[in-house]
Amino acid sequence: MRIKSSFIIFTSFFALSLMVLTSCTKESSPTVGVVIVVDQQKNPIADARVTLSINDDLVSNQGATPIGELTRTEYTDVQGRVEFTYELEAIFDINIQKLSGNDTLIGQNMIALVRGETVTKRVTIN
Repeated sequence: MRIKSSFIIFTSFFALSLMVLTSCTKESSPTVGVVIVVDQQKNPIADARVTLSINDDLVSNQGATPIGELTRTEYTDVQGRVEFTYELEAIFDINIQKLSGNDTLIGQNMIALVRGETVTKRVTIN
């Protein structure tokens, strides 16, 4: 009888420990940058080419240069919105181009992504 009680206590403790340990693992939220492109009248611009990049002239204290794979280009949807997802935080240059007839509309800005958060930046092009 004593062995059976010890077994039940051990099994219960093990099951409880397993539940606590697995529930403590934190899911990491994505790091998301949203860019909304508008014209001077605040109208959304669809199909604008948006590029996020890190300045190639930047060098860390350890002498490392930015990773080229971080540069990404996407096109805005009909609401003028585009979304970029990264694993880690970073500060990006935003470069936007939109062909409009014979003109090329451009816009530039910066966005500082925060790990596990969604950061939105509105950029006006002209």
